[in-house]
Amino acid sequence: MLEINKLILSVLLLFILVFSISEGQLFAQIIDQKADVDALIVRAEGLIYDVDSMEVLLHKSVELSKIAGYDLGLAKSYFLLGEMYYRLLDNKRSLDYLQSAKELFEVSRDGEYLMVLHKTMGNVLRNMGEHKTGMQQYKIALRYAEELEIKEEILKIKNNIGIVHQEQSHYEEAIRYFNEALAMNPSMKAKVTILGNIGLTKQKQGHFDSASYYYEFGLNLAEQVQDSASVYVIVDYLTSLYWEEGRAQEALPFCLDLVNYSLSQGNEIALVHPYNMLGLIYNQLKSYQLADDYYQKSLELARKYELSNEVFILANMAINQAAYGNYKLAYDNMFVHSQMKDTLYSLDKNKQLEEVLAKYESEKKEKEIAMLQSEQLMQKANLEKHELIRNVAIVGSVCMSIVLISFIFVYAQKLKTSQLLAQKNDEINQQVIKDILKENEIKTIKASLAGQERERVRIAKELHDGVAGSLAAVKLNLRHVEDSKGLGLDLIISAVGDIYEEVRSLSHNLTPFKVMSAPFVALIQDYVHEIADATGVDFQLVTSQELNLNDMPVQFKVDLYRIIQELVANVVKHASAKSAEVSLTKNDREINLIVEDDGRGFDRSQKNKGIGLENIKHRLETLKGTMHIDSSVGRGTIVNIDLTVPVVA
Repeated sequence: MLEINKLILSVLLLFILVFSISEGQLFAQIIDQKADVDALIVRAEGLIYDVDSMEVLLHKSVELSKIAGYDLGLAKSYFLLGEMYYRLLDNKRSLDYLQSAKELFEVSRDGEYLMVLHKTMGNVLRNMGEHKTGMQQYKIALRYAEELEIKEEILKIKNNIGIVHQEQSHYEEAIRYFNEALAMNPSMKAKVTILGNIGLTKQKQGHFDSASYYYEFGLNLAEQVQDSASVYVIVDYLTSLYWEEGRAQEALPFCLDLVNYSLSQGNEIALVHPYNMLGLIYNQLKSYQLADDYYQKSLELARKYELSNEVFILANMAINQAAYGNYKLAYDNMFVHSQMKDTLYSLDKNKQLEEVLAKYESEKKEKEIAMLQSEQLMQKANLEKHELIRNVAIVGSVCMSIVLISFIFVYAQKLKTSQLLAQKNDEINQQVIKDILKENEIKTIKASLAGQERERVRIAKELHDGVAGSLAAVKLNLRHVEDSKGLGLDLIISAVGDIYEEVRSLSHNLTPFKVMSAPFVALIQDYVHEIADATGVDFQLVTSQELNLNDMPVQFKVDLYRIIQELVANVVKHASAKSAEVSLTKNDREINLIVEDDGRGFDRSQKNKGIGLENIKHRLETLKGTMHIDSSVGRGTIVNIDLTVPVVA
């Protein structure tokens, strides 16, 4: 058997060696490439503000993922590229990469990535003005978020859905989604954002009082958490609301706060909007010169940073200058405004043309790449053909080795199974012999007990019919002699009477007739009282379920009666007890017998070979009962016996 195991091990080692030579290097290379992809993705995620470096790293990770066949790495790379182009407002490229990532993530069924991906696709489509398809993407993302139970994402997506409804003028639906987001107990910052969105929706509905309530509620929370960015947004909303209502005087301090916040942040670009807003407010207050000053500040910064809202500032300036009678300046600014609108339109057309040309060049380049890839695939196919021939030879030898190993293994298992079967048969035979011996031993004990019982009956009959009858006759004759002779024979008659009672009692204890005829509990009660009266030991009997105790098989009652006799006799003979208690209870078919005394007890470590305890043990073996003795010197003894009443067929 040992030689067979050695042979099997040798063949397995040969197989592992052959397989390792052909596949080991390739596997290690793939593992290294996957690790490189993961490292590139981690680095790219940390370069969110360095777009050029991030783009290079992600395109490299795409290339490596394709070589290694690493679909998850490829999906993550596409997704990050889609996010990056979304932030750059290049919606078309963003959507293309996100779609590619979606196809790969759907294969892996990664719910969390699919959730974020669909949410981002919703954002891109919203930017493109495709509200309907954007809404569909948000709802898919919401379903994933709810399945994954990601509360923060559920809240954000519901807020985004509300914004889409708001932009489509579905104001009631927008407010419903905003309220659902609010009900999810969001963070203070998120709550401020949602309150601002509700306020803006109410403002668009023309419910200015309600809008003001939500803005002020949000502003209060933002100030509590000291979130200056959220404060800025809500203050901007309030400024716009008050100006739209014609409450320029109330809008003014809020707008000045916007200016001060942007100055404190050193953010000149952010000043363009509040300066323009101050121009609108002062125009409404008819402070046309101040309005013109702030329009001029806003225009200078817009031109400095080449912002597209320069055209709107010029229009506002023209309206303001016309209001205070400077029509020449108003005309000049409106002329520039008109030219800029035309220029912007041309730029937009040029941009569209550039996009078409770029698409053409891209398609041309893609075709060239496809041709190159086709050539590479042909070369790769030839290499794979040669490798296939080599691998077929290796696999053939490996298969032969496997067949040989399988044959040896099956033969070894067959031998082992035969040995185990023989061993199991021996064990079964030994157990059968033990069971037979045990059964014979129980039969022997039962026969012995039956013989003892028959002998008891015979002795009881002899005592009752012979000795007891003779003693009764002697007693009568002695009484007759006493009556006729007048001699004082009282003492002799009394002694003979005592002997007669003792023999009669002995006869009754030996025979089971009274067990069969008398109620069992009453029989035990009488016996315990007789012993108590005869010995002075205060015996008490405690029973439960008396009717059930009486209704037991006769032979079982005989055996139980004998056990109680032995235990009571042991208390009287050995315990030197003042009191004892016999407790007998029955629960369904379970019998519990406890005999407890306050006697001197005994050391259980000392072997006790008393005939009485041995008789009890023999009876318990036939009855399949258990006995537990608890005793120590000076503490008395408790004997606890559990039995099961047999079912009489």
